[in-house]
Amino acid sequence: MRNIELGHCARKLFFNLAPQGQSRRRCVYRNLLIRRLVLAKLKLAPEKMLSASAAKLRLLKRLHCTMKFEKIASQSGARLIAGVDEVGRGSLFGPVVAAAVILDSGYRIRGLRDSKLLHAERREVLAERIREHAIGWAIAAVDAARIDQINIYQASRVAMREAVLRLEPGPDHLLIDAMRLDCDLPQRAIIHGDALSASIAAASILAKVERDRMVREWDPVFPVYGLASNKGYSTPHHLAALRQHGPSPLHRQSFAPVWNNPVPQEVLAFMLDEKPVEVLEEMNEAAG
Repeated sequence: MRNIELGHCARKLFFNLAPQGQSRRRCVYRNLLIRRLVLAKLKLAPEKMLSASAAKLRLLKRLHCTMKFEKIASQSGARLIAGVDEVGRGSLFGPVVAAAVILDSGYRIRGLRDSKLLHAERREVLAERIREHAIGWAIAAVDAARIDQINIYQASRVAMREAVLRLEPGPDHLLIDAMRLDCDLPQRAIIHGDALSASIAAASILAKVERDRMVREWDPVFPVYGLASNKGYSTPHHLAALRQHGPSPLHRQSFAPVWNNPVPQEVLAFMLDEKPVEVLEEMNEAAG
């Protein structure tokens, strides 16, 4: 209603004749200024009320997920084109999970789009179709301890690279959501790739479904955080639980909402039985 009223006001002012005692030039100048102000309000006022996340979500909904980038890659000679994406970068709890998917160009899976735009039930249905009809798919994860060691950006890259290396058959071209990986394969980083490329969207869906499953399994172990519903993200309930109970061993200690709370980290019983040297040796063996 506000925009309609502003529109009526604008039309009145645009065509207003010069009032008595004022020059027509002054009136035209005044109306031009008002016109610009009104149009600016009409255009910008709704956007100012949006948060950054809501504005991004609105943008993603406007984008169309197609096979355009896959076709461009195939024109350059690529045959096994893998879409790669990760899920869980912003979570406070648990791993970051990545997936790589090689879609069959001869079989169209309807409804592929960024996993953030899909309901959980729809993601489950699409994930099953992707696993059934894709030429190849693979999933990899990097846990919270490793994230704290190397930071979330590098952990995301490690998980994505591992997912690519696990693919059978191996890809000859990569389409990646907004980053490049440390591998020799031809690759293209696509901003908002999970909303534009069908292969990246498929990877996003598989990664999201798998990570949600992993986090849900920890909910009975750490019930105070509401992991089954928030999946480890910083909801008001989750933040309140952190302030009251402190973080679990699977929370990301390098994330500010986790380390910046008054209660010490919880320690699981099995962690008390391990000697520091043994833990370090296991970490070195895993890294090697």
